[in-house]
Amino acid sequence: MRPKVASTLSGYFVLFFLAYSAVILPNGLIVQQVAAASGDTVRVPGVVRDFRRTDAEFTAAPSGGNGHYAGNMSLNLGSNSRPVYTGAGYKVTTQWRDSANRPIAPHLHMHKFGAPGTIPVAVATPTPGIGTVNTYNSAIGPYGGANVGPPATYSVGAPMPEIVVPLSLKSLPNVGDKTIATTTTMSSDLHCKKFTLTGTLKISGPVRILCEDVVTLNNGSIISLNAGATLELYMKNGGMSWNHVTVGDPAKPSRTTIYNFGTAQFGIHNQAKIYADFVSPNASLYVYNQAEFFGRFIGKTLEFNNHAGFHVDTAPALDMCNVALADTAGTKGAASTGGLVSDSAFSKWYTDLPGTNMSANLSVEMTDNGSGVYEYLDDGFYPIDSQLFGNEGESHNNYFTYTFQLDFTHHACNGSFLEFQGTGDCWVFLDGALVIDLGGRVQGTSQIVDLDRLGLIDGRTYQMDFFYAQRSSALSTFRVRTNMDLIIDPTDVTISAATD
Repeated sequence: MRPKVASTLSGYFVLFFLAYSAVILPNGLIVQQVAAASGDTVRVPGVVRDFRRTDAEFTAAPSGGNGHYAGNMSLNLGSNSRPVYTGAGYKVTTQWRDSANRPIAPHLHMHKFGAPGTIPVAVATPTPGIGTVNTYNSAIGPYGGANVGPPATYSVGAPMPEIVVPLSLKSLPNVGDKTIATTTTMSSDLHCKKFTLTGTLKISGPVRILCEDVVTLNNGSIISLNAGATLELYMKNGGMSWNHVTVGDPAKPSRTTIYNFGTAQFGIHNQAKIYADFVSPNASLYVYNQAEFFGRFIGKTLEFNNHAGFHVDTAPALDMCNVALADTAGTKGAASTGGLVSDSAFSKWYTDLPGTNMSANLSVEMTDNGSGVYEYLDDGFYPIDSQLFGNEGESHNNYFTYTFQLDFTHHACNGSFLEFQGTGDCWVFLDGALVIDLGGRVQGTSQIVDLDRLGLIDGRTYQMDFFYAQRSSALSTFRVRTNMDLIIDPTDVTISAATD
């Protein structure tokens, strides 16, 4: 049985003995704080920002009418801890769903590497020279013998994924250039400038490496994984050609994931052997001179030559608990920003701008429903009626945003989830990655995310960033459900600090 939300709080504060009090907040808003009668209720502090109903940029109707719109936010939380507007979205015609038929964010659909046996590329692959491009199934065993399948096929014109660097990784101090020249075991995350390996690097446990510059694996270098280990390698500027190197686990390539941000061709050559999932949206992967790649690839294009081998792993996609992911793809409607007018207009939604909006502290209380699931269910979410800018002639104050930020401890393989349903826009980021994408007015749908599919590490603490916008007078529903192990700081957010 997972610990209740309150179980992580003892080192921070005593939440459940707060006295009943009325707090006068900035801009004159009065919010009542009521202590929970037992450990079944937790108070989540946040910030509400009120907008005028005559603000055409805030209240703009989506071009395709009310409904659900996705794809208009970057998958990475911005450096100012705010969503980043891209305007590259669309109206959702039918929902993307998980194996339990629950709606999920479209980008979390777990087939970014395409259908089994395919190689998704952005542009056509040049006619290869001598080499082999085929398939195998690592769930059966290593490549070879009876475990060699038919030739792989290319999916040309496949949309390229956005690489998301975990917030907990990129916020680590940059140690500068990192050189490993002897046999070394690495068991913790690393954020560096350049990374150079000469010798053998053994990965122990879950390890993530973020390199702001190139990754150089010198001739004869080896990266191996101890039992139970995983490696995520993020290369901001690509890597020097990997020559006579070995990387990953021959029995299970998916234990290693390589993310290449670079734009220059990435070379694997001269009998190198790479066992990994490889993501390279902006650069080609060139495998040549008897080098071999085993795993899955999505990228700009793939080239191979001179007796190279490219062996696509057809093993089913699994979450971190080795449970097969069997999602159902939804369908996109017309391209649309969902009523988001521009980047400059959106940037005002979660920032204090006197004359444009008014802000105040606002908390919601989540209650354990008796099964360890904490809920806040409000089908009449009007928290600032007759306050701030007021109702402006309507029955309720209908035009506002709401945001909160909190930490949580992840417990792997324990069924942890987060679910939201509402009639306004909602974007949620976990460890800096977008996990709920519910843009649009009066869309009313729900979305859920199972945390085990996100690659979070058991026992580690991460950050949740929650953003909501109510910009219609039609309905105001706000429903949050979760069994995450939340760490709640009861102190009201200092509004200036939350927006600077």
